[in-house]
Amino acid sequence: MADKIGSPSTKTLKSVFMACGGLCAFEKCPTQLLDSSGVFLAEICHINSPQPNGPRHDPLRSKNQHHVEDNLIILCPTHHSLIDKNETYFTDIRLRAMKRAHERFVRDTLSHHRLKLNERQVLDLSAQLAEQSVDLVIIADRNSVSTGLISEFHELQFVGETPAGDHFRGSIRSSRGDYRVVLCVLRHSDDVRVALATASIIATWLPRFVIVCGLAAGMDPGSQSLGDIVVGSTLTSGFEGVDFFRPMPELVASDPTLLAGARSLARFRGEERANVHIGTILSIRGVVSSVFDPREVLRQIIAIDRGSASAAAATAFAEQDVGMLSVRAIADFNDSLKRDNFHEDAGRRLATYLRSFVEAGPLAPSTGDWPVFPRKKRLRF
Repeated sequence: MADKIGSPSTKTLKSVFMACGGLCAFEKCPTQLLDSSGVFLAEICHINSPQPNGPRHDPLRSKNQHHVEDNLIILCPTHHSLIDKNETYFTDIRLRAMKRAHERFVRDTLSHHRLKLNERQVLDLSAQLAEQSVDLVIIADRNSVSTGLISEFHELQFVGETPAGDHFRGSIRSSRGDYRVVLCVLRHSDDVRVALATASIIATWLPRFVIVCGLAAGMDPGSQSLGDIVVGSTLTSGFEGVDFFRPMPELVASDPTLLAGARSLARFRGEERANVHIGTILSIRGVVSSVFDPREVLRQIIAIDRGSASAAAATAFAEQDVGMLSVRAIADFNDSLKRDNFHEDAGRRLATYLRSFVEAGPLAPSTGDWPVFPRKKRLRF
């Protein structure tokens, strides 16, 4: 994505980031854009926006001139928002002077400290300025979860259906600006078609990040409660039969930016509270039973679901790099009891949590236009 016409090249992005020394370029701002936990806070900003109605737009600049080093500055989320809301004060002349002063400071005092971007970070910076972009796609099963999400994300409008499912899209206001958000309600929940649907959704919307959500079975009624939220720091899968459980060797790590946002979100909006558990989620294939406790094989498991591993596999093999997170609400436990009457409440709590997660601003908003829907006709599956 970084090398396509209409967005900065990989070389340019790496050069701009190295010149800023991994620090926000706003004068006297001490914010480190890559913290010790690996969370990437950098937001790349056009000094002169390529959009006619954008901040400090210069009609004399060509499209290619908008993506050169001289027109790009890297800031923390707070100061990116500040300069774009106060463009009369933060003119292009003032910002270029600020950029030059900061880069001179880095050369004079931090020349020994060379920060390099990895491929995922380069892609994230590029996606912020892509001509077409969707910040976040939420993928949900067609059940109480989707009902709660459609209600909670009321700004999203139905735009059509594909073999993957029903698609809703719209802008959601967050603490860091407006996100382009798509909600996809799946038609099917079996592993193969979840994987196919996820691949189709990614190809249609070209998202930067994907959240797969649904219901899960908790592992410990003593420390977990119905309605609690479980967030997968890693995903693994296993095959369970009537009298056996066999774990699969693969582990998929969640996107660190989304995971950091989940860790920082301490409570729901309003008065409703719920515990948030972060750890390994096990996606089961086959017949789910309570004969075996999977923790006898994998002790770090906090919940069991269906579909997360399939969606993760589709995300991992997507043509573009996409960050993923699995978020579930506990509607049952891995025991002999069945609690089907709590599904609706769990779905509502999950929707409330995801709304709070998005509003908290876990990532930098992008500036491009919506992709055309649908991009092309797709076969049924």
